[in-house]
Amino acid sequence: VTPEEYRQIDKIMGDWYASDQFSYSHYASTYYWYDYAEPSGTLYIRFNWEIEKTDYRYSDFIADFREAASGNAEKLIVDLRFNAGGNMQVSQDFVDAFMDMDFEQIYILIDGGSCSNAVTLAAELRQKLPNSLLVGTPAGQPANFFAAAHDYPLPNSGYTFAVSDMWYEYWTDYEYDALMPDITVYQTLEDYKNGIDTVLEYVKALDE
Repeated sequence: VTPEEYRQIDKIMGDWYASDQFSYSHYASTYYWYDYAEPSGTLYIRFNWEIEKTDYRYSDFIADFREAASGNAEKLIVDLRFNAGGNMQVSQDFVDAFMDMDFEQIYILIDGGSCSNAVTLAAELRQKLPNSLLVGTPAGQPANFFAAAHDYPLPNSGYTFAVSDMWYEYWTDYEYDALMPDITVYQTLEDYKNGIDTVLEYVKALDE
């Protein structure tokens, strides 16, 4: 359609990411947060951005959710949807934090907005944590990719351009062009209209 025709189409307005109707968009300005549902033994961790906050250090965040779920957590949900990436060291610290925690099942949520270090973290968790599954839709890129952008000058114009020129391999011999879910679940339009997170509700209902 033309831009003029598009403006006349009835649309569901509003920013999905900023909508408080969706649990993974609560505290959208907060880089990372968690919620522990004690009756169900479910630890939910949401990463909006993998960069450490100065007012809530990453070590404190890890200590807090480990204490909250100590001895009782049965299910772990790590939500990496709409996450464009961040610091690679954050991923390693996060993976290490779970190595001695005993979960019956771990679900890692991904979608087309999961890119860069969010894919790294998802791939690392999937490979290193027993009983873990990727759930959602294909990520925005594969598990192995070029990163670490560097600036280069153009000799005639003087302009610079940036290009990622370092190859990172997080899943050896991974065969797909995107990090693929083990269980594919799409957000439905009807649920979206009614403020229901299809993917999260699917995972919450598993094993119950």
